[in-house]
Amino acid sequence: MSMTVAGKDVCGFCKGDIAAAAEKAELKSLTVKAIDDKTGLPRNYYWETGMKSIKEKIDDNWRVYT
Repeated sequence: MSMTVAGKDVCGFCKGDIAAAAEKAELKSLTVKAIDDKTGLPRNYYWETGMKSIKEKIDDNWRVYT
């Protein structure tokens, strides 16, 4: 499943809340697309079952935001 956040990046509280909602909905994975507040560039987050927060993929590495 995928989700798009319009206008801003995902806030710190929402990163955990999105993961919790995806877990409750019994999703296997979730992709979240957003826009970086400072640069205006796209940011892509990913979540899989069991993760406590969404992660961002940057240059084939995962960055964890809590």
